[in-house]
Amino acid sequence: MQQNLWVGEKPKSPFHRSRGSLQPGGRRSRSPSPVHTRQIQAPELLSSCISALASVVLEDCRYKIASPRPSRPPNALQSLTLDVAQFLLHTHAHHPHIIAEIGFAIIPAFTTFQPETHGRLLNFFESAIVRSMLNNLRKLQGVDDILNQSHGTWLNLLANPV
Repeated sequence: MQQNLWVGEKPKSPFHRSRGSLQPGGRRSRSPSPVHTRQIQAPELLSSCISALASVVLEDCRYKIASPRPSRPPNALQSLTLDVAQFLLHTHAHHPHIIAEIGFAIIPAFTTFQPETHGRLLNFFESAIVRSMLNNLRKLQGVDDILNQSHGTWLNLLANPV
C-alpha cells in the first residue's frame, strides 16, 4: 500500500488506528479529517531536484561501480545523472534561469566524473545547455524575426532583379 506523504507528516502504519477514527457504532469514517501540513509547491520541488542532482554530481559521481557487469556499467550513475539533468532541461527548456541552475549543478562533473565520460559531458553541455541558452537568447533578441525578414528581402531581390 503506497501512501502519499506531505512535508512534516510521518508515515502511518496500516495497523494503527487513531482514537477518533471510529464513528458511533464502531464503524470507521470513510473520509479522514484533513491534515493541516504544508504541501510542496512545484518551484520548491524543482529546486530540491536540482539540489539533489548537484549533490549526486559532487559527492557520489566520484566513484565507479566496483565490479562492473553488463547489467551494471562502470559509469552508470554518471550516465543516469546526465539523463536526469537532460530531462529537467527538456521540461524547462524555455526558462533560462532554470537552465542556468541545472548547468551550475552539473559543472562540478568535470572534476568528479571519470575521464572516459568527459566526451559525453561535453556533448551534454554543448547540445543541452549552450545550444538551449543560445536559442533562448535569439528569441529574446528577435534575431529569428530579423533573419526571416532579411531572408524574405533577399528572395524578393533574387526573384525581381532591378
